[in-house]
Amino acid sequence: MRILVIDVGGTHVKVLATGHKKRVEIPSGPRMTPAKMVSAVRAPTVGDRLIIDKIAEVSEMSAQELIVTAKAMVAEGKGLLAMDESTPTCNKRFEKVGIPQTEEARRSYRELIVTTPGLGEFISGVILYDETIRQSRKDGTQFIKVITDAGIIPGIKVDTGAKDLAGHPGEKITEGLDGLRDRLREYFHIGALTAVLGGIDTLVFTGGIGEKAAPVRRRACEGLEHLGIRLDDGLNSVNGDPISAAGSKCVVRVIPANEDLVIARHTYALSLQE
Repeated sequence: MRILVIDVGGTHVKVLATGHKKRVEIPSGPRMTPAKMVSAVRAPTVGDRLIIDKIAEVSEMSAQELIVTAKAMVAEGKGLLAMDESTPTCNKRFEKVGIPQTEEARRSYRELIVTTPGLGEFISGVILYDETIRQSRKDGTQFIKVITDAGIIPGIKVDTGAKDLAGHPGEKITEGLDGLRDRLREYFHIGALTAVLGGIDTLVFTGGIGEKAAPVRRRACEGLEHLGIRLDDGLNSVNGDPISAAGSKCVVRVIPANEDLVIARHTYALSLQE
């Protein structure tokens, strides 16, 4: 099970993932009170801007560059090309049709895709894999240059794949938070302008406002139907669990956070070490 946890507090938004001790905190600023959070989540003037500024800090892109890139990605009449299959996945497909499972074979196959005549007329952005973003045409021209010369925005998948979840046989977790800042910066300098972090099966709201404010949860999930996230308005209004609609590919849950208990347990554990 791969889970994303969003802890919406009065002064911060914390994004956590199972299997990782690290957390990403987005400061909300002194004017972001709990009352304003209700109307600000996903609002371009506050909520979205807050996230844009945080991404800009990591990638060294300006907020304006991010906005321009985002608009170009959703250009009318164009789509996104996902060619981010991992090396193991690509090798499995090659094996089925008798193609050698080598780096050169994968490079040659990807060259056929990125050099398709007129590709930029129909594709606004492309999602690449770590190996792919570092590859070149046979003549030495980097794929990144081929893509950008075609008027296509290069992107990169930044998670590191599904791994076995310790202590839970048969369960998987998508890893990728550890070292994410450094990977984003490296990919940006290579030429990537967008990033994809996949692997969400469950969305959890917790921590004060996240537990009790149905409008915040509704606003946070608006426009995410294409990601498989659909809320049941009735369940959401009564803080049900789950609050996702029937048929939602992503389960949306509301889980109370007993922060006092967590603090007590950690304090007790520290006292035993003395």
